[in-house]
Amino acid sequence: MTANTATDAEIGVVSREKNRKEANMFRKLLSLALAGLLLHTAGIQPTFAQSKAGAQAQLAEKTHAQILRLGVGEKSSVTVMFRNNTKVEGYISKVGEDSFEVTNKKTGAATTIAYNDVTQVKRKGLSTGAKVGIGVAIGAVAVVAIIYAQCRSGGLCH
Repeated sequence: MTANTATDAEIGVVSREKNRKEANMFRKLLSLALAGLLLHTAGIQPTFAQSKAGAQAQLAEKTHAQILRLGVGEKSSVTVMFRNNTKVEGYISKVGEDSFEVTNKKTGAATTIAYNDVTQVKRKGLSTGAKVGIGVAIGAVAVVAIIYAQCRSGGLCH
């Protein structure tokens, strides 16, 4: 039995030593993984700057398409918001590849605007959805008025 006990003690020492080596190896691998992750993160930063420039170009293209859709003439009244939080109101009088022109109805002064300087273009007046909603509401009121008049005359409700 004493031989067995001595062997158990030796096994315990060897096992503790093995656990320490594994723990050290785990720490080294974890350190390497974290260092690699840090280097990878440092390499990603320049792509964020490129995507911001890409987003600005995409906004300029969207603005150009919106201006083309609105058309040219006094019926195409707009409010244009700039990056510096100023705005211009008027109608679109000219459309080009890199810029468009908004003319003030009251003064007649024309302002040339680059698509890159624009953050938002709002059409003045009611949207198509609002016009349809108003038409539906007027139609519903007319139908209710007709039904009420028929009920009062005794033709429909009795």
